[in-house]
Amino acid sequence: MTDDNRSKSPRRWFAFALTLTLVAISGGHAGCERAGVAPEQARAEAPSPAKRTGLYTARLNARSLDVGAEPVKVTLTVEPGPGLKINLEYPWHVALQESDGISFATASFGKGDIELSEERAVVPVVVSAHKAGDLSMVVIANMSVCNDDRCEILRDEQLLLKIEAVEEINQP
Repeated sequence: MTDDNRSKSPRRWFAFALTLTLVAISGGHAGCERAGVAPEQARAEAPSPAKRTGLYTARLNARSLDVGAEPVKVTLTVEPGPGLKINLEYPWHVALQESDGISFATASFGKGDIELSEERAVVPVVVSAHKAGDLSMVVIANMSVCNDDRCEILRDEQLLLKIEAVEEINQP
C-alpha cells in the first residue's frame, strides 16, 4: 500500500461508518409488502397503544376453562378495525407467554400456523388451566393491518386477554 492510499484509508472508513449510521437511523422500510404502497407510507412509527385504538380487536372464543381438565382448543381471533383489512403478505407471528395458572401446548405460531383472511386472523391455541380464577393470557404479536393508502405494522404488540378458570365441584 502506498503512502497516498494509507492517508485515504481513514477517510474511506469514516465515510463507510457514516453511511452505515445514516442507514441505521433512517430505519428499514420493510414490512408492508403490498404493491403500490410507498415505503414512506408503509413505515409505521411506534405509536403508543393509545394511538393504536381502533386498528384491531382481539378475542378468545372461550370464556372459561375447567381446572385440571384435558387441554382444550380455543381460538384467538384478531379482526381489523373499520376500513382496514388483514395484511396477508406480512410475516405474522404470535407468541403466548406462560402465566400463573395457564399453560399452552404450543406457545409460538408463525404465519403458516395462523389462518389468515382479509377479514380476520385465527390462531388455534390448545390451553390448560391449573388454578381457578380470572386468568390473564398474555400474547405478543407481530401483525399488520392495511387500508388502501397505508399499512400499520404492529411489532411486539401486547394483547392481554382474560379467561376464567373454574374448578369442577363434585356433588355427592
